[in-house]
Amino acid sequence: MNDTADHRRELCEATYDMFMSSVAGEAAETTRFGAWVRDVEAEGLFAFENRRLGRQGPHVAARRTTGDSLEMLNLSSYNYLGYAHHPQVIEAAKEALDRYGLGAASSPVHGGTFDLHARLEAELVDFMGLDDRGVSLFSSGYGVNTGTISSIVGKRHHIVMDRACHMSILEGAQLSRA
Repeated sequence: MNDTADHRRELCEATYDMFMSSVAGEAAETTRFGAWVRDVEAEGLFAFENRRLGRQGPHVAARRTTGDSLEMLNLSSYNYLGYAHHPQVIEAAKEALDRYGLGAASSPVHGGTFDLHARLEAELVDFMGLDDRGVSLFSSGYGVNTGTISSIVGKRHHIVMDRACHMSILEGAQLSRA
């Protein structure tokens, strides 16, 4: 393996080590992470902090921390089903903004649940045939993992997980005290 390939392998291993380490020693990890980012930028890889200049799609316009602008293939979108630009979805979002404003303003426990969310839950219960169980809505996959794992797994359980699992799975397991 040549020097460049060795260096890239080291960067990948450093990335893995950084994100798979425990949450203890945050200051040292932050310093290490900053050094890693500088190394990546020196290699011209620019893994972090690209500024998106427009809407998401298969290709996105971006500006790097160096100021260079470019178009990139977007492999990191949450737009799994491609509805982000669908005219009916955009119109429904505009109507929801007009009616509800921007954001939930508080958690359902503190401020109540929007009727829109309650209707969605009811429709999902009906669609999934879960009349005897119900559903829970989460605003992110991270919340799903931490909330679900910590609520169904307890101290007397054991969790076996891959060491490369997502941080939300790790934190859900830690919160469960399994």
